[in-house]
Amino acid sequence: MKNNFTLEIEEMLHIISKPWVQVVIVVLLISLVYLNALPNQFVLDDDTFLANWQLTHDLKNLPVFLTGALPFEHLGDYRALKGIILSLNYALFGVNPIGYHLQALLIHLVSVLLAYLITVQITGKTSLAFITSLIYGLHPVQVEAIAFLTSSSDIIGINFYMAAVCCFILFAKYSRRLNFFLSILFFLLGLLTYEMILTLPLVLFLYLICFEKRFTVNRKVKLVLPYILILAVYIWFRFTFIHLYYEEGYFTGSFAATARVMLVVGIKYLTLLVMPYRLNVNHEVLPGIYSYVGADVNLATIKAPHFMSLPVLGSLAVIILLVIIAIRSYRKHPVITFSIFWMPLALAPVSNMFPIPVLMSERYLYLATFGFALLVGYGFFKLYNRPGSSGKTAAIFIFFMLIFFYVVRSIMRISDWKDSESLWRKTYTEVPGSMMANHNLGMSLMSKGDIDGAIGYLTFAAGHNYGKVAKVHLNLGKAYLRKKNFTAAMGQFSKSIALQEDFYEGYFYLGNTLKDMGLLDEARKNYYLTLKYEPLYFDAYMQLGQLEVQQGHIDTAIHYFEQVISINPLVMPAYYDMAALYIKLGSLDEAQKILEAGLRQDPGSQVLMQALELVKSSQ
Repeated sequence: MKNNFTLEIEEMLHIISKPWVQVVIVVLLISLVYLNALPNQFVLDDDTFLANWQLTHDLKNLPVFLTGALPFEHLGDYRALKGIILSLNYALFGVNPIGYHLQALLIHLVSVLLAYLITVQITGKTSLAFITSLIYGLHPVQVEAIAFLTSSSDIIGINFYMAAVCCFILFAKYSRRLNFFLSILFFLLGLLTYEMILTLPLVLFLYLICFEKRFTVNRKVKLVLPYILILAVYIWFRFTFIHLYYEEGYFTGSFAATARVMLVVGIKYLTLLVMPYRLNVNHEVLPGIYSYVGADVNLATIKAPHFMSLPVLGSLAVIILLVIIAIRSYRKHPVITFSIFWMPLALAPVSNMFPIPVLMSERYLYLATFGFALLVGYGFFKLYNRPGSSGKTAAIFIFFMLIFFYVVRSIMRISDWKDSESLWRKTYTEVPGSMMANHNLGMSLMSKGDIDGAIGYLTFAAGHNYGKVAKVHLNLGKAYLRKKNFTAAMGQFSKSIALQEDFYEGYFYLGNTLKDMGLLDEARKNYYLTLKYEPLYFDAYMQLGQLEVQQGHIDTAIHYFEQVISINPLVMPAYYDMAALYIKLGSLDEAQKILEAGLRQDPGSQVLMQALELVKSSQ
C-alpha cells in the first residue's frame, strides 16, 4: 500500500511530466535567481564596450562593424555582429545597466530552452530534458557569462551554436532541407558573433557517431562537409583578408609547455563544474600562474610544469579515465559518450592551441556546461528509473538538494558582481597574490574616494608588475597625485613612460603634475609629447589652453580650445573657457556664438545657458 506522501509525490511528478509545465518551471526558477542581478552595475570591460565605445553610439556606424571593429585593447577578435548588437543595445538602453541585465537573462533563457530541445531530440525523454536544462541554467559557474554584461552579448553566439545543432538533428532525423539551411544560417551567424562556435562541425559529427548509427561513415562525412568548408573560408577570411589574430606567442615560450599547463586547466574546469565553490575571475591555475598570464605571471621565475610532475600526470590520468568511460559507454549509453566529448570540444577554441592572453575563464565554460548537465541529468534519470522505490527517492532527494545548492550559490555569486569593488574584493580573497586583483581593487577604491586604501593595493600591484604594464604605474601615480604627493606621482608616471615610450597618458599626467607644481614650461613639453603619440587626445589640448590662459596668451589659448571642440564637440568646458576669453577681449558677439554652438551640442547645459544669459544682458 502506498502512503499519502508517496501518492502526493507521484501526483506532483505526473504534473511536472507535462512539457509546458517543465518549461514554465525552468523559466520561472532561473528568472527568480537572475533577477537578483538587476541592481548590479557595469564591471570589468562593461564601461569600455557599453558606455564608452563611441562607434556604438551612432547607428550610422553599423557597416563599420562588419570589418571586425572593436575597442583598441580587444583587437584580435572578429565579432562583426557584436558591435551591431551593442549599437542596438545602446540605442535601447543607453548606459542603464537594468536593460542590459534583462537582455542577458533573456539570452540565457533562450540558451536553456535550446538545451531542453536538444536533449529531447537526442533522447526522446522530456523528463531528462527538464533535469538537464535546470542544471544547465542554474549552475553557478554560468553566472560570470550572464552577470558580466559584455560577455552576455557573446552568449548570443552560443545560442546560434545550439540552434544550429538543434536544426541539424532535425535534418538528420527527418531529412527536411529547411532544417539543414537553417542550421547553416545559424552557423554563419555564430561565426560572426563568437569564436566558440568554431568546433560546431566536430560536435555535429559527434552527434552522428553517437545517435545516427544507421548512417555510413561516408554519409556522416558528407553531412558535415558543408560546415567544414564554411569554417575553412571563415578562417581564410579572418587571417589573410582582414588580418585579425592575436600577436602574442605562447606564454611559456613553447606549445608543448603551454599544453601541459592547459591539461591542468582542463581538470580545474572539471572541478568547477563538479564543485562550483571557489569562483572568481582570475584563478590561480598553478602556484604563481594566474588566468590572465599576460600581466599576472613572472615569466622570469615561473616555469611550466614538467610532464612527469604530479599536476600534469594527475590531470592526464583523469582525462584518460574519462575517455575510457566515454568509449566503453558508446554502445549502451551513447548519451554518456556524447556528454563527455561535448565538454572538451566546447572548450577547444580557448584551449591555447593558438595562443590567447587568457588561460581560463569561467565564462568559457558556458557552452561546455551543457555536456556536464546532460551527463549529470542522465545519471539522475537512470537512478530514478532503477527497479524499486529506493532509487526514485534517492534521485528526487539528491536532485532537489543539488538544485537548492545551485540556486543559493548562484545568488551569492551574482552578489559578487554587484559592482567593481565587490567583484575585485571577492577575487582578492581568493588570489591575494594576483597583481591584477590588487590593481583592480585599488582602482575600485580610488573611484569611491578611498585614496589611502587604493594606494596600498596599487603599490602591491606596481611591485608585482611582471607583465610590465605601463598603466599599473600610471594609476598608482594618479592616486599619489590625488594626495598631492607630487614627487611620488612623478616617479610613477616616469616609470610608466620607461616601460612604454609612446605611452601618451604617462606624459599627460606627468604634465598635470608639473603644472600643479607651477613648472609650466616643463608641463607644456609633456603635453606636446602626449599629442606626439596621440594627436587626438583632446584633454592635452584642454590643458594647454588652460596653461596659456594662466600665462596670458589668450589667442594661443583660444586656438587650443578650438582644437578640443574640433576633436570632440561635446566637451562643454572648452566652449565656456573660450567664451570667457572672448568676453575678456570685449568680443561679446563672438562669445555668444561660441556659447550658442555649445548649446546646440548639449541643449541642457546649465553652465552654458547661464553664461549666455549673462552675455546677452551685457550687450
